[in-house]
Formats: sequence, C-alpha cells, structure tokens
Amino acid sequence: MKKSTIVVSTLTITFLLLASKTVAQCEVLKSEIKEVKEFMTNINQLTDSLSAPAELAGYEASFKKAKLNALEVEHFLGKALDQAFEAVSLAEESQYNSGLCGLKEVISNSIEAESYSIDARDLAEQAYSNAKKAVKANNLGNLQYHIRIAHRLAGELREASYSAAYHAEMAHYNCVHGPEHGLGSDK
Repeated sequence: MKKSTIVVSTLTITFLLLASKTVAQCEVLKSEIKEVKEFMTNINQLTDSLSAPAELAGYEASFKKAKLNALEVEHFLGKALDQAFEAVSLAEESQYNSGLCGLKEVISNSIEAESYSIDARDLAEQAYSNAKKAVKANNLGNLQYHIRIAHRLAGELREASYSAAYHAEMAHYNCVHGPEHGLGSDK
C-alpha cells in the first residue's frame, strides 16, 4: 500500500508541476502575443501618418519642400522599422511558446502572426532604405522616384502589419477563451 501511495503522490505532484508550467507558458504567450499586436498596430498608425508627406514629396515641384517631406517619411519609417524588429522577436518567442501551450488555434495563429511580422519587417527595411535614398538624392527626380517606392512599400507594410495584428489578436483570444481557458490541450 505504501508504494502505491508514493507512486500516486509522485504522479500527482508531477501532473501539478506540468500543469503549472503549462499555465505559466500560456501566460507568457498571452503577454508576448499581445505585445506583437500592439507593435503591429503602431506600425499601422505610422504608415498612415507617413501617407500625406509621402504624397507631397512624391509630387512636389520644389526640391526643398520635397526633401523636408521625405525627411518626415524617413522618420516615420525608421520608427516603423524599430517596431517591426521588436514584433518579430516577440512573435518568434510567442510562436515557440504556443507549441508549449498546446492549443491548435493558438499555434496556427501564432505561426501566421510570426510570418506576417517577418514580412512587415522586411517591407519596413525596404521602405526605409528607399526613404533614406530619397533624402540623400541630389535632384528632384531621384528623390521622387525613391519616395514613391517607399510609399508603395509602406502600403504593403500596412497590409502585412494589419494581418499580423489580426492573427496575434486571434492567438490571444484563443489562448484566453480556448478549451479550459488555455489550460487544456487539443493536439
């Protein structure tokens, strides 16, 4: 009898430790994925903010005014790039933790959030690079060429960041409202 009591006690303790580790991983995941959504939402706002100066720089007749607007675009894209790097780092961690959490919907949406975050980062890098080239341009034609490319890429960045934010939100929602509120596994 004593051996079976010890075995049952050991199994119970092991189960409780594993369950508490799963709960902790899900809490970490919820925090990380929420931050991914926040970073992606910020990127969305930054790309909205750069639209007006990008349009002005892309079609301005004055080189000096176009350059000032291009500087503003570069500033917004620099911030968006910083946010994108942070989001990718968190999205990678949350994707790993989603596997430990064990809910299919959370895993799937975390993978998508990571993928779109990586796309957003890559687009932000390209857009920022073109904005820098526009600012360094010595004539209006080159400035406008690069700023228009940056503006087009910023539109694609907006779409990728929106998709990443959506999937991050869905992963968070499924982790909070999944089977047994994110504590169970449906693998």
